[in-house]
Parts: sequence; C-alpha cells; structure tokens
Amino acid sequence: MCAAMFGLIIGGLETAVHGNSPVVSAAIVLTGVLVGFYFVRRERGETDPILPIDLLERPVLRLSVIGAYTAFIASMTLIISMPFRLTSEFGFTAPEMGLLMAPWPLTNIIVAPLSGWLSSRIPAGALGGIGMAISIVALLLIADMPAHPTHFDVIWRMALCGGGFGTFLPPNARLIIGSAPRERAAAAGGLVSTTRLLGQTTGATLVAALLALGIGGGATPPLVAAGLAFIAGLCSLARLRPSIRMPQGEEAADVQPASQVR
Repeated sequence: MCAAMFGLIIGGLETAVHGNSPVVSAAIVLTGVLVGFYFVRRERGETDPILPIDLLERPVLRLSVIGAYTAFIASMTLIISMPFRLTSEFGFTAPEMGLLMAPWPLTNIIVAPLSGWLSSRIPAGALGGIGMAISIVALLLIADMPAHPTHFDVIWRMALCGGGFGTFLPPNARLIIGSAPRERAAAAGGLVSTTRLLGQTTGATLVAALLALGIGGGATPPLVAAGLAFIAGLCSLARLRPSIRMPQGEEAADVQPASQVR
C-alpha cells in the first residue's frame, strides 16, 4: 500500500505531464489518494508503522519534514532544469555544462560537514534559516543571469546556492532524528530518506511539467525554487519558538534533552 500510494500519485502526475489523457491521469492520481487514505488510517493504529505517521504529530518534527521536502523539491528543480538553460539559452557545450554544475556538489562537500558540526552549537532553526536565505539570494541571482554569462558568472552562483542548501539540510536531518523518541530513531532516519526521495521525485516531475509548458529552460525554474526555499526557511525559523522546540508533558520524557536537539 505504501508503494502503491507513492507510485500511483507520482505516476499519475508524470502521466499528466507526458501523456494526452487528463482523465486517465486524474484516475491514477485519485486511486493513489484513496489507497493513501486507507493506508494512513491503518498506519495510525499500528505500534510500529511502516511509514512513521505518528512522528509527524510532533510540531518540530512536522516542520522539519515539510522544510526538508520543499528544500529537496527546490534543489532538484534547479539541478534538473539548469542544464537545459545552460545549453539552449546560453550556448554552453555539454562538457562545459558539466563543469559549470560541479561547484554545487563540491561546495556541499565542504559546507555540509561544517554545518553538521555547527548544529551541536547553534540551533538548527537558525542554521536552516541562514542556509535558505543564502539559497534564495543565489536562486534569484541565477534567475537574473546576464544575457551572455561567463563561466565565472555561473560558477559562483552555483557554489553559493549549493552552500546554502548544504547549510540547511544536515542540521535539519539531525533535528528530525534527534526529536524522535530514542526507540524510534531508526524510523525517524527512514522518514528522512523517504522525504528526500519524495522531494527529489516531486522536483523532477515539476521540471517535467515546466518543460511541457515551455518555461522549463529559462528563469522560471530558479524562481519557483526560490519560492520553495522561502517556505523551507519559514519552517526552519518557526522551530525557534520555545513552544515548538521544547516538548511538554509526557512527550518530554520521550525526546532527547533540548541541548542535544537544537
């Protein structure tokens, strides 16, 4: 049921983008939604659910998952659409395009471990807000690329954007796992992986839709990604509220101390 829920909904959306029968696409998506409705109801009654729906009842965890989901959609939207823009609009060759995209992961190699280390000293909500602010600025700069950009014009923008997402994602993942009860840490880790893959798949589908509409190879994808990054940033900053960061009542006994969960 879990596979059917995700597979039918995503498959139906892909069919709507690539196919020519909106009725069939809507039927596939609706079937996935119905399966998902029954699946979620069933999971809520399980003590050890396949999909840890119960963890999302914790505000800090729910905000972190929403933030991660929108951030992964944003990053995938840019990563998949950028090669089309670099080759079709700016005229770069395929080898040049590969080199111009490389600063994103190279920056992540440096920034992500540093951000993970800082998350034990700075609240994840603050780090995430800073990371998404950097990403939003970078995405807007990418959308407003010069008509005839040089290699350096692209490289520093991609590096800045990769650094922003690298600042946001590791502390966010750590907070998701750290906010779950100790005995549910593995389930929270699985939730991180599910959110990442679902966000990346949704981002790929979104780019396909933009390309089908004829606006996927220009400035629109980075602008859409900037909007999604803004939502992720708001979710991150919302976690700084004491009522969200500090669980109350019986819930407090199940989570790690606040000094470890920041």
